[in-house]
Amino acid sequence: MFLIKRLSLTRRQAEVLHWIAEGKTNEEIGLILGLSFHTVKNHVSQLFQRLGVPGRTAAAACAYHAHIRGAKNFRVTASHPPASPRSVITQ
Repeated sequence: MFLIKRLSLTRRQAEVLHWIAEGKTNEEIGLILGLSFHTVKNHVSQLFQRLGVPGRTAAAACAYHAHIRGAKNFRVTASHPPASPRSVITQ
């Protein structure tokens, strides 16, 4: 998976990030991957730390940028939020 290499994620973190980017809740991700809610919550927390992001939207932006632009170690900080989807598409 491209997210594993480009963002230095484990296979499970990449799977969770994929489903976050698809708009799934922790409960839905748990059902899809056969994991408990608490296990997914732990994966999500570790994923946010690994990516250096504050939440789901920023994590999804990391996935988008890694896939579309091939960014390595892309990080989102509070002082530099990701561009809106509209501006990213038109660039």
